[in-house]
Amino acid sequence: SGGRGVVLQDPAGPGQLPEVAILVDGAGLASPPARAVAQLDQQITTLTERHDQVLARVLAGLLSSTFVEHLQDRQAAVTELISGVNRVLAQHPTGASATTLRLRRQAAPGHEAAFAVLTALEPGPAAAAGEPDRAESPQDQVRTFLEQQIRAAQDQGRSGPADWREHLSVLLDYRRWFDVVTDYRVGEGTWRPFTEEVHAKDSGGGKAVTLLQPMLAALAALYAESGSAPRPLWLDEAFTGVDDANRATMLGLLVTFDLDFVLAGPATLVTTAQVPSAAIWFISRAPAPDPGVDLSLMLWSGGQPVPAEVPESEAPEPPAPEPPAEVPLPRMMP
Repeated sequence: SGGRGVVLQDPAGPGQLPEVAILVDGAGLASPPARAVAQLDQQITTLTERHDQVLARVLAGLLSSTFVEHLQDRQAAVTELISGVNRVLAQHPTGASATTLRLRRQAAPGHEAAFAVLTALEPGPAAAAGEPDRAESPQDQVRTFLEQQIRAAQDQGRSGPADWREHLSVLLDYRRWFDVVTDYRVGEGTWRPFTEEVHAKDSGGGKAVTLLQPMLAALAALYAESGSAPRPLWLDEAFTGVDDANRATMLGLLVTFDLDFVLAGPATLVTTAQVPSAAIWFISRAPAPDPGVDLSLMLWSGGQPVPAEVPESEAPEPPAPEPPAEVPLPRMMP
């Protein structure tokens, strides 16, 4: 099999046993059992040394490159973003029970060891003071983890057509190492996981608020990174099925977050005290079968909607049709 196997040679003379010869490589040379064992041992030693050399070379390349620095940079960016979102959420509890939400990272299923590396790269209180606060240093923990991932990638490369380096690039994709989940607490109570069961027990309006509020907080935190950038938010069929109290809460969040929002819906959603001013456009469809629509505008400034004139747009006259080209008559020969 593959140039390797066992050969039984004919006996050297009458009454003697056949000799056993072993093929240990593809060269086709047979060796006695003792010599074959020695050759196999040497092959194992050589392959092990080559494997260790490749492992050490790849590991040294990762540790000496910007991989760890890039991982720390992305780790800090994600942590700061989640902290910014949580600061916004903490300032805006919702509902009569003053329910507050927060985002939290946790290890993705099957990636506990990788998430532990991310946690090790976070500076703890002792690390910030310049003292080690773990039994194993972050550098040693990262090195051990990378060795495990390289070996896992090599094992995967043996059983498939893809090169093991491709498997390694997937294993080192840190975005797959953690999930972002939501917690909640009522008043100053204990933080609890915001599960599907907890969400299902809420009212229709409460469900909409708890789904929309983390998204608005994330937008506000991202937009805050650039003070001069626009802050758009466009929602179609906004707040459908949400009661007046919860709708007012969400509109208050849009105003507090200073979002440039456009809401499409069947009602005048923005006529509430939480919205200081807004423009309300009504679209009226022409009665069938006539084509076209008409626009009307009302302005809201906290009191009553005030109609506003919409300047009529003069449609350009269609171009005059070009005269048909003259087709020359066939010439008649006498």
